[in-house]
Amino acid sequence: MANEDAGTAVALDLSTGKTLATFVVGTEPEGVAINPNGQWAYVTAETSNSVSVIDTKKDSVVSSFLVDVRPRAVAWAPDGARVYVSNEISGTVAVIDGRTHELISTIPTDGASGKPVGLVVSSDSPRVYVANGRSGHVSILDARTLRDVGVVTVGRGADLLTATGARGQRRGIRGKAGR
Repeated sequence: MANEDAGTAVALDLSTGKTLATFVVGTEPEGVAINPNGQWAYVTAETSNSVSVIDTKKDSVVSSFLVDVRPRAVAWAPDGARVYVSNEISGTVAVIDGRTHELISTIPTDGASGKPVGLVVSSDSPRVYVANGRSGHVSILDARTLRDVGVVTVGRGADLLTATGARGQRRGIRGKAGR
């Protein structure tokens, strides 16, 4: 869990509600995601433009690195090989090697006019869907070529995405009215 005001991330025991560990991360932590095998947690920090890497087995922050301006959400590829971070103000998505924790590439979204907030990787990993907030579009990124390959108009304020089920099933998009 990200604790934005304290600049920390917290590991909780969901059955008891007990705090297991507290980690100092960047300024204004926002997004948190854990890789498929549960070892790595990535925490974005909006104001410091950084991502902290937490080793959940050792309960320690093992790395921190810079990304573009105002990182928000984090999504792991199902195989854990790549991690995607939306950078709202820059209009980009950072692509990170999930094993080495190094930046691979940065992809502009929605013709560089997007304001990416939420993102999700398809269950079979060839596509990354990025909600571009106020632009009213969802960008479709090709995870193989690391290019923006199209947009879908969904309405202004799209900020959260959910992918469920097997390949070919629908993806959900939630917008916030009035944003």
